[in-house]
Amino acid sequence: MTKEEKNGLISELYHEMYIEIFQFVIGYCKDKHLTEEVVQEVFYEAWRHAEKLQAHENRRGWVYNTAKYKMKQSLAKRARLRANEEPIGGLVDTFSVEDTYEFLVLDEFSHMVSKEQMKLLKSRYQEKNSYVEMAEDFGSSEGACKMAVSRIRRRIREFMKISENRENENDGKEK
Repeated sequence: MTKEEKNGLISELYHEMYIEIFQFVIGYCKDKHLTEEVVQEVFYEAWRHAEKLQAHENRRGWVYNTAKYKMKQSLAKRARLRANEEPIGGLVDTFSVEDTYEFLVLDEFSHMVSKEQMKLLKSRYQEKNSYVEMAEDFGSSEGACKMAVSRIRRRIREFMKISENRENENDGKEK
């Protein structure tokens, strides 16, 4: 298969099926950004496997099955990432601007992290920004923001564990 034939096949499929596949994926994902990523991956896979696809008896089925597979992969990855964002002490993820108490709880972590790290935490939990929005605000990539928040959270957990261990040791000495 020549490069022109490959590109022609993918172009034809793209023009014929893009809207269908987009609607199929967004129906499950309910997230425009994730849907765009999945659809892009679907047509990339079609391009990678153009020779196989050209000979396939049901191209539309192949594209739909690929979309289903890529969507499941993306949703599973998103679930794994969210699982790593469990609340610190059960408070930070429920943070809201209106709730002064929780704002103070977030500020209690300020001695554990730098000012820049605190800005990241407040952006994520106070302002409820997505990682995409944070990346735009901080001039970084989405992945870098996720990693930074993950590291900050880990650091806070470590500080909290050390503090808890010290309290337990002090309780034991007082008895």
